[in-house]
Amino acid sequence: MSHKTTCFGAVTSVLAICLAAGAAQAQEPPETAEFYAGPPEIVLYDYPGFGGQELTLNADAENLQRQNFNDRTSSIRVVSGNWEVCMDANFRSQCLDVTSDERNLGRFDNQISSVRVQRGGGGGGGGYGGRDGSITFYAGPNYTGQSVTLDTAVGNFNTIGFNDRARSARFDGRGSWRVCQHANFGGNCSDITGDVRDLSVIRLAGEISSAAPGGRGPGGPGGPGGPGGPGSGYEPRDGVRLFDGRNFSGQRYDVQSDTYDLNRTGFNDRAESIAIARGETWEFCMDSNFRSQCRTFSESIADLGAYRFDNTISSMRRVGGGYPGGPGGPGGPGRPGGGYRGPIDGEVEGIGAAFFPVPEIRGYAIDRCLGSGGRDCDTAAADYICREAGYRQAAYFTVDRGRRYRTIHIGENDICRTGRCEAILNLTCVNE
Repeated sequence: MSHKTTCFGAVTSVLAICLAAGAAQAQEPPETAEFYAGPPEIVLYDYPGFGGQELTLNADAENLQRQNFNDRTSSIRVVSGNWEVCMDANFRSQCLDVTSDERNLGRFDNQISSVRVQRGGGGGGGGYGGRDGSITFYAGPNYTGQSVTLDTAVGNFNTIGFNDRARSARFDGRGSWRVCQHANFGGNCSDITGDVRDLSVIRLAGEISSAAPGGRGPGGPGGPGGPGGPGSGYEPRDGVRLFDGRNFSGQRYDVQSDTYDLNRTGFNDRAESIAIARGETWEFCMDSNFRSQCRTFSESIADLGAYRFDNTISSMRRVGGGYPGGPGGPGGPGRPGGGYRGPIDGEVEGIGAAFFPVPEIRGYAIDRCLGSGGRDCDTAAADYICREAGYRQAAYFTVDRGRRYRTIHIGENDICRTGRCEAILNLTCVNE
């Protein structure tokens, strides 16, 4: 699992300018309840009295673990806007409205896990969930250059002469807008709930080709089957879509094949909801190479937090449906019925390889045969162990001819009780 940078929103030189102006702006109230003279900005400090390391935010942060600032805030400086801070991720548990500087946070000290902009106004009460409002895109960062304002969905920015041009955005209203990399709401998508002075923070600067209010794609919210259900447009034709927000919102990453390590994609420990192609079953694991705790899903999940699996996925693989070559993977042997699925203990991890002096399951060494009666032994068993551990195949192993260990048949997930019961030892697994 990995941590991400402690800067969210504007960065480098822009951040330095914002911080220099912070003291002067902190006490200035917003012009109205719904529109600020500048973008909303809040600075979190890990010491009381605005000391120590700091984190500047210009937009909602649903989980401060992503910024390596979870449960660290001890004081807050409000540069502009009204904010809400909450003790749990996704704005849950106890929350506190913050409209001015807080030198000491009392019972909220070192307890804050999520932060969001509060937008007031009449017609339906404060907070989120009201009228979607309009959004203005600018051709330059910091709301500069040519602009275009939208108050309804546009499926192809070529029709308004603004395709792949937007580099900042101002949002006037409540709710959210979904912006997508490709026309007709395809490719990488993200939900915008406030002003964004540099769209590179959501990796969409100069790449937006479609946008819709309220996170809606073609056909309105939810579509046939209700919000987030079948027919919503979130489910891919093949594979899995990972979203870094609940209810299939936020930035998206698409997967069509087994993925050993999401660190390489920039999406490690970020998924909060998943959309799975109809008829497919996938296994998701907390660590790379399909290790640690794993769960299998065969339908889309709008909130992984309900399974205590949000912001934890580091690897995934297809285990049923739509998989060329059958359950064993392309070109690989299928597993015997009832085979063991789960972590292999005893690993010494290398780079693209692993060494198991004595590979074990639940305290039992793994037998040289997949099943009882001397069936599928030696290389077949060694390869099975390596694939279960997240590697392609076995490169080397030996067999315990002295029978010093109690063993388990990994292909049957049953203890060896008859026959020689000899363990696999000194197993080296590789990905090449």
